[in-house]
Amino acid sequence: MEPIYQCHFAISLHHINIQVGQWEGLGVWRFIGVYGWAETRLKLNTCEMIKDLSSHSSLPCPVGGDVNEIFYNYERKGGVAKNQTVLDIFCATFEECGLYDLGFSGYDFRWKNQRGEAEVVEERLDLFCGSLEWSLLFPEAEVFHLDEHFSDHLPILLRVEKSASARRRATRRFRFENMWAHDKTCKDTIKEAWEGVNVLNAWPNLEGKMTVCSKALGQWNEEVFGDIQKRIRNLERQLHDVKELNTRRHLLQELGKRRRKEEVLWAQ
Repeated sequence: MEPIYQCHFAISLHHINIQVGQWEGLGVWRFIGVYGWAETRLKLNTCEMIKDLSSHSSLPCPVGGDVNEIFYNYERKGGVAKNQTVLDIFCATFEECGLYDLGFSGYDFRWKNQRGEAEVVEERLDLFCGSLEWSLLFPEAEVFHLDEHFSDHLPILLRVEKSASARRRATRRFRFENMWAHDKTCKDTIKEAWEGVNVLNAWPNLEGKMTVCSKALGQWNEEVFGDIQKRIRNLERQLHDVKELNTRRHLLQELGKRRRKEEVLWAQ
């Protein structure tokens, strides 16, 4: 029998707070949807609201929506860098509330301004974060950045369980990292790997060339950048298994350091 859900919710102009419980009394959790303040002078109101909402219940919880702010400057493309003090406050707020970024698959940025090409700015203003307890309830949860253009914000989807097809595609796909292009040896690595597959007609062996290039870039990334992304993913996986407060705080601090290091390398 499919579980019957009961929902209780409260709303305001900037949030929706929904409590969801199964009819058997198992797996009770809540969701906080956020629409952050857009005005620069009111940005920190979003942080205060999230702290206030988090303090009202200890139920497992994801927080998601349009936060209207980024956590790190590498989540912004174009324009001038944002005030790091404000970004640090946002990061600290989510860490204090025991919420961490659930990551995503898809295009990096969710919002784009409506100006000419020379002044285009894109940012990742929309996200999902989750508590450790909620992630234990839904260990297969995934976030997807969709491509349908309904407005200046692209849609974002949280799927709590993997589909059967997704389980069959369990192997991790190769992803080219933006910060790699800022290192001059990246092009040389690609060129050497591509030309290393010695065939007269490259087109029939395109898949083989791509495989060789991806492996070469993976090794190069580990040597040049210390494989920062892998360490970030390992830290995020560790968070799924840790409930002890001090250990969790240490992991979150280390994760923040790694992400800031990634931002510095990306900006060089």
